[in-house]
Amino acid sequence: MKSFSSLVKEEISTLNTKQKLCCYFSLLYGMMCFSSELDGKKVAISTNVENVKLFSEICDFINRKKKFEHYINGRKMSVASGIIKYSTIAEIKASVFKCQHCKENFLKGIFLLHGSVSDPKKMYRLDLSFNTFEQANQMFELLNSCGLGFKQTMRGKKYVLYTKDSDIIGDFFALIGANNSVYVIINSKIQRELRNEVNRVTNCDSANINKMVNASQKYCEVIEKIIEENLFEELPDNLKEMAKLRLEFNNLNFADLGKKFNPAISKSGVYHRLEKIIAFYDKAKEIKD
Repeated sequence: MKSFSSLVKEEISTLNTKQKLCCYFSLLYGMMCFSSELDGKKVAISTNVENVKLFSEICDFINRKKKFEHYINGRKMSVASGIIKYSTIAEIKASVFKCQHCKENFLKGIFLLHGSVSDPKKMYRLDLSFNTFEQANQMFELLNSCGLGFKQTMRGKKYVLYTKDSDIIGDFFALIGANNSVYVIINSKIQRELRNEVNRVTNCDSANINKMVNASQKYCEVIEKIIEENLFEELPDNLKEMAKLRLEFNNLNFADLGKKFNPAISKSGVYHRLEKIIAFYDKAKEIKD
């Protein structure tokens, strides 16, 4: 089973033929920037099979518009350094971004080579990992310019930009065109909120039940002592009825217990009668002592 991270990358690896030539240069630039090595007169990177396939499609598309030298050897892909010279330096060149969608395509390429994301069913976390502080800091500033507030940390020898904010992850995916993945994030949030609400209600109900059981037990214990000590007949008639019903229906809350009277009484009426029974017993003990 594919990871969520792989599914996101698979989603954004589909070319949009309506994009301009500059957008595909930006996507290619994003894939090769910060990952490149000089191999003679070529700029090369090693990556997975899926990215090699996308690299090939991008280069084929660019070749239809402009002659473009590219090479593929297994999982290693390269281009002539003179064509995409920006990849030979660890610096984001804003001049690469010719139209409003170029930056989005650049970030798509960055995520394909440097990104990973956790399964939203388990946790929210998106990482972008780089080899140097300079690379990470440039990406940090670029993401901030897009309104994406990532944080910085180190993991081993890698400089990592990350976020645990589901809204930021959703915004990032929307920006790079991973719309299906945005829906997954939204659905996971809805499900999590529903589970939290169910748990909250369940906990609240459990707490109320515990309170009701404890209260019922308190009154029943006093009534049983009144009976054991032959004080029951001294209770007023309305309190005798209350005592009998409390013992008989010790699992009912005050509102439901009040409905057992004829005519029915309110839950506050039940409470006050039960408190009078306790006051009666306390006074009887004082007299006895």
